[in-house]
Amino acid sequence: MGMDKLLSMSYDRIVTCAEKGEKLQQELKSQATHLSNATRLILLLIRFKFQLDDEGYKILEEHWTPQGWEEATELSLGLLLKTALSKSGQREATLPQVTATESGVRLSAEQEPPRIASDTSKLKKLMVQVCERLAAQQA
Repeated sequence: MGMDKLLSMSYDRIVTCAEKGEKLQQELKSQATHLSNATRLILLLIRFKFQLDDEGYKILEEHWTPQGWEEATELSLGLLLKTALSKSGQREATLPQVTATESGVRLSAEQEPPRIASDTSKLKKLMVQVCERLAAQQA
C-alpha cells in the first residue's frame, strides 16, 4: 500500500467522522430544543394549575431550569423543596451557583460537583414532590 493510498484512506475516514459529528451535533441541538419546549410547557401548566403569582413562578422557573440540566435540576429542585416549598415556607430560595462547561456542570467552590445520574427516577420523584407541595399549599 502506497503513501498516496494511505493518505487518501485517512482523509476519507476523517471526512466521514466529521460528517457524523456534525449530524450528532444537529441531533443534540434538536433534542435540547425539544427538552426546552417540554420544560417550558410543564412550567406553564404548573403555573396555571396552581395559580402561581409572578414571584412564585419565577422561583419555580429558576429551580426547574438551571444551567446544566439534569444533575443541576435535581440539586435545585431538592433545594426548592427544602426552602420555598418547605413547611416553614421560606420565600427566599437561593440557587447554587451552577455553570455549564464543555466538560460538564460546575458548581461554586464551596459545593460538591453533582454526580452523573444513571437514571432519571430521582429527578422525576422530585418533580412530583414539587407539584404535590404546590397542591398542598393551594388546598
